[in-house]
Amino acid sequence: MIRFNSPVLHGVLSGAAPASALLLVAVLGLTACASSSSATVDQSSKGPLRVAFIGAFSGPFAVSSISGENNLGYGSDELNGKGGFNGRKFEIIKKDDQGQANNDPQLVQELLDSGVKIFIEETAAGVRAIVPLMKTNNFILYTNNPPAFENDPTQVPYGFNNIPSNQNSTDAIAKYASSKGQKRWAVVADSSAQVQEYVRTLQISSQQFGGTVIFSKNFDSGTTDFSSVVKQVKDSNPDAIMFFAFGAPVARFLQAVKAAGVTQDIYGSFAAGAASDLSTAPVDVVQKQYYFPLFSPSLLDEQNKAPLYKEYGDLQLKFYTRFGKKPGVGGGVGYDQWLSVVWAVRQAGGDDPTKMRAAMETTAGLGGIGFTSPQVKYKWSKTDHGGFPPGQVRLAKALLNPDWPGMFPIAPGA
Repeated sequence: MIRFNSPVLHGVLSGAAPASALLLVAVLGLTACASSSSATVDQSSKGPLRVAFIGAFSGPFAVSSISGENNLGYGSDELNGKGGFNGRKFEIIKKDDQGQANNDPQLVQELLDSGVKIFIEETAAGVRAIVPLMKTNNFILYTNNPPAFENDPTQVPYGFNNIPSNQNSTDAIAKYASSKGQKRWAVVADSSAQVQEYVRTLQISSQQFGGTVIFSKNFDSGTTDFSSVVKQVKDSNPDAIMFFAFGAPVARFLQAVKAAGVTQDIYGSFAAGAASDLSTAPVDVVQKQYYFPLFSPSLLDEQNKAPLYKEYGDLQLKFYTRFGKKPGVGGGVGYDQWLSVVWAVRQAGGDDPTKMRAAMETTAGLGGIGFTSPQVKYKWSKTDHGGFPPGQVRLAKALLNPDWPGMFPIAPGA
């Protein structure tokens, strides 16, 4: 059961949102939509198992909302159709924070007051905003964000993350660039705190893989003209460009690269692959120069046809069948997040957050738990709440295969 009363959500559920042929959408992105209901619901053994979504339908992360909605809708429908868990049905409740993390504490508190115990947060800023509530309330939180603090149980004691950290991503970039002899880097990055995390972790990656930052420039997310920045990059004559941003600036930067005749390889952040429409970017720049880290389940094989992992391809076909053959329909590691919630509920015998946390923290000792694919084993422990195996972070090419929209070709040699 999914509750909503927002006119925005009606458009999302009906598939009315447009999708460009070159829309790079994170398969793992889970977001939220609106629900104003906070009526008390019976949380006894006969009541529903309620999972609350907190996220945005505006701003750069809104592009992930459809896949998030589909993941939870598909998963809860499938399980509820089989009777739920011990006769209890899963109910998905959505709350829209309008892209403002300062709205999240009140939304979460209202849901806590109504008896909700399981939460999913879309953004890292939202997680930070509600951590104080975690210290005085009994609830468990699931996230899909790269900042490392979400993996640290001393900072987010009841939070469990399903995707690699920024460090894993910049390690993959640095390793790949260095293997190609590209060790002198020009770094251009959005000045926002979330994107600057990539700049910080790249410095650590450079020490490990022998890279050197010879030029660095930050820009405001509202920047529309990158010609002067690109000229400075060109004048620095780097071996490769590290460009960290998301949203409209990505295409604008690549346009400036084309105009300036810059030919060095460009490596983007995960955020760039997650929330950017490249339909207006120069095709030759995108196809020949633009790489970004992604998860192996979301990558096509060496022939750029089927996904590297068969199970994820089978799942993706099911999502195409139900939601349309287009990018961002859900599946992949985003669906694994839903399955990890269900797994913890089963292990705990219900939605007791303390028991669910204890179950999640046993997975590392079990050698990891595979959900959609046995090859991708998530390992959470008492000291590390980041479960995705770092070795499954690979470099992707920014080119979509029309047979597999939303899937990306693996970079040569990655």
